[in-house]
Amino acid sequence: MSRALVISVGTGIGEGEEAIQSLSGALVYSINSVNPDKVYFVVSKESAETTLPVILSKNPLESYEVNEISSPDDIQSVFREIRPMMEEIRKKHEYVAVDHTSGTKAMTSALAMLGVLYEANVLCNVVGERRKGLVQRGTESLRTVQPVFAIMEKRMQMAIGFFNGCQYDSTLSLLDEIKKITAERTIIDRVNKLKVASTAYSTWDRFNHEKALENLVRLKAREFDANKRFLGMLIRTKDEEKARFYIADLYSNALRRGDIEGKYDDAVARFYRIIELIAQDRLKSEYGIDTSNVTDDVLPSKLKSEWESRLENGTLSIGLNDSYRLLSALGDDLGDFLKRPRIRDLLSKRNYSILAHGLTPLKYDDYEKLKDETHSIATKHIYDFARLVEDSTHSCIEQFEFLMREGEE
Repeated sequence: MSRALVISVGTGIGEGEEAIQSLSGALVYSINSVNPDKVYFVVSKESAETTLPVILSKNPLESYEVNEISSPDDIQSVFREIRPMMEEIRKKHEYVAVDHTSGTKAMTSALAMLGVLYEANVLCNVVGERRKGLVQRGTESLRTVQPVFAIMEKRMQMAIGFFNGCQYDSTLSLLDEIKKITAERTIIDRVNKLKVASTAYSTWDRFNHEKALENLVRLKAREFDANKRFLGMLIRTKDEEKARFYIADLYSNALRRGDIEGKYDDAVARFYRIIELIAQDRLKSEYGIDTSNVTDDVLPSKLKSEWESRLENGTLSIGLNDSYRLLSALGDDLGDFLKRPRIRDLLSKRNYSILAHGLTPLKYDDYEKLKDETHSIATKHIYDFARLVEDSTHSCIEQFEFLMREGEE
């Protein structure tokens, strides 16, 4: 296993040769304790001229690298200059120790932060009996800490970021990585709770409503009650009456794709399906007409002659445009929806989308316009559409930090 030690070098407490000798002795002790294959020194101009030569005289290293900081008292500058080095070290070495015993406060603080950011195996510093602030030779010991809590917190924040971005599968992958690294109970408890929520929403995004509810009921927090209520009603409702739930669910799903992920073609495809489903539901619920099996006896005269050639054994199947034409011919106000030029233009853009029949990706403006139109017709068709959308909206971590506190049922 390739081992690296990153160590900041200061000039010691006080002035004169005694301070340099004391500090260099402590840092040599750290180097010998870690026994790295390569040492990476982080120095200021002053410590490069004073302390570093003494360290190398006491321990002539075969492999080392010196990184001089231009502004040792500016933590942002130190962080920015050291970061590329830390990134390369993490790629090259399997084991990385970071010693922040000496240096300016900016140097030691930046080094410790970078150690957590790049997941150093240990953070360490040399301690011992002090006289006038100087560690006495022969009393040194290396204090080490595995920064697992800080590293896991960083990964948890990454997982939360994925979750809030509706990247539920990425969240689950990262949570599995965390579980491989640590068995610490407090961390695993948080991971498991977020995993339940992520699994629920991942399966919900795939329209597996039963599995989604199965996971959500494991979470006690009241903030999930609306989601549970929506899924429970969808699952328990008779098939012929489910359309209003599917329409609201598709709309919420489309908002996740468009508003959060910026996947406008995906979102618009869902809006298209909603508009089609609304017509199908109206025809079925109000007129008893199944769009996949329209019989000639239900066709108004103005359409019967036009569609007669399409009939097979007295029936035909109709799509979105014909469904609205049929509603219009039946005298249903909903049939006027597709007569508006704005709607026809938006739906034609969908037809030329790369996810439909063309190769032209849709833009944000197209998405926003069709979102508004879809909301308008859905609200007209479903009396409680706003509530159903609210109940089917996935929560974000900012809305339920309780998830990190609550247990599971």
